[in-house]
Parts: sequence; C-alpha cells; structure tokens
Amino acid sequence: MPLKKPANVIYFTAVMYDPAEISQPDESVSSIFGPLGLRSETFSFDHTEYYTPEMGAGLLKYFVAFGEAAHPGRLPEY
Repeated sequence: MPLKKPANVIYFTAVMYDPAEISQPDESVSSIFGPLGLRSETFSFDHTEYYTPEMGAGLLKYFVAFGEAAHPGRLPEY
C-alpha cells in the first residue's frame, strides 16, 4: 500500500500569561506563529497552583489557532 501524503493541518496552542506582565499576548504570539485565526475566550486559570511559583498567581489562558492550514512538516520551523 503506498504512503499517503499527509493532509494540511491548522496549528494551535494554549496561551497562559500573567496580565500584570503581558498586556497584549496576541501580539507576542502572532509575532512568532503568524496571524491569529480562531481564538477562544480568555478565562481565569485558577484551578491549580502548579504554575504559581514560576509564573505567579492570577494567570489567564486562552486557545488560539493560526492562519491557514499548512503542511505538518513545517512544525519544526517554530
């Protein structure tokens, strides 16, 4: 059976940040990964204290997908 060419994918990530340190996380993220596509609502990330020692309390989080579908082999470029 011949190998199939992989389908293009939409890259996505979770963004977790301290609003006292980063006021515009979309700008930081898009400067690395390109234009934002879909974006979830921002929510309070307060169900664990795991990140508190490193990132502080009062963290916010959201999910974002980037631009157009791309070949999965491009992931190492990021």
